[in-house]
Amino acid sequence: MDDFGQKLIVLLQYLLPGFFAAWVYYGLTSFAKPSQFERVVQALIFTLLVQALAFIMKLLLLSTGKWWPVFAWTDKSDLALSIVSGFVLGTVFAAFANNDRFDENHETPMTNVAQVLVPASEVQLVEFVNLHRRSRRGDEVAKAGTTSGTDQ
Repeated sequence: MDDFGQKLIVLLQYLLPGFFAAWVYYGLTSFAKPSQFERVVQALIFTLLVQALAFIMKLLLLSTGKWWPVFAWTDKSDLALSIVSGFVLGTVFAAFANNDRFDENHETPMTNVAQVLVPASEVQLVEFVNLHRRSRRGDEVAKAGTTSGTDQ
């Protein structure tokens, strides 16, 4: 039973940075939050990205540490680097989502509005009047305010 607890802690330490990245992403964007299942799937995707980024950063830091050693690398260093990577990744994805940076041509539906809309100075007011309407008795009225025939 003690082995199960150890494996559970290792699994949570592996998944935590991805869930943290998803939490940062949803905290910094104004999009409607998807269902719980979709959020878990996105957090697992963030976990893969965060772990890959943390692995690359670990390799870079260890190779840099050969020339300029700062501290010894431990398991706590792995967790700290993963959490920092999760925060950075969540922030970067939120910035991209808020600024529409994923769209290659940067065209939004409002890009060509000036070409479609007519300037206000060229707009003429048109008043629509029902020219043919019926009076209360059923007689047809030719113009608004005048009657056809004797309607007195």
